[in-house]
Amino acid sequence: MEVFDIFLCGPWDQYTPEKYKTVIKKALPDKKMFDPEDRPAQKDGSWFIDNYQGIKRSSSMAAYIPGFPGAVGLAEIAWFYEFNRRTVGQPLENLVMIWPDTVKPDYGKEGFIKMGFIVKSPEEAVECLKRYFDSRRR
Repeated sequence: MEVFDIFLCGPWDQYTPEKYKTVIKKALPDKKMFDPEDRPAQKDGSWFIDNYQGIKRSSSMAAYIPGFPGAVGLAEIAWFYEFNRRTVGQPLENLVMIWPDTVKPDYGKEGFIKMGFIVKSPEEAVECLKRYFDSRRR
């Protein structure tokens, strides 16, 4: 069974001005990433179960919170949280969500802050992921 270091959750890079997947992949080339955009399941229609299995087999998640609509990424964040949480409301150190300033309303962040880290940019997400992987080596 294939395992992954990072599940890249959210819209395709072409739909985000920050190109978050490209930034994360370049900054962490030694990490094995599950990118739904690159999976054969996107072409054959089995993407839902493929993504679900990828989430279960990933040790961390970097999620991009898009503006409206939230799309399936919000469900994927919830699945990851449920698979990894110890207690409800305890933020996970291995869940990093990129929430650009352009995404409103800000009060929407309140629930997500209880699940993991909220950052404003892909670069900040990379720093959080590095801290997470460094802490696992100790």
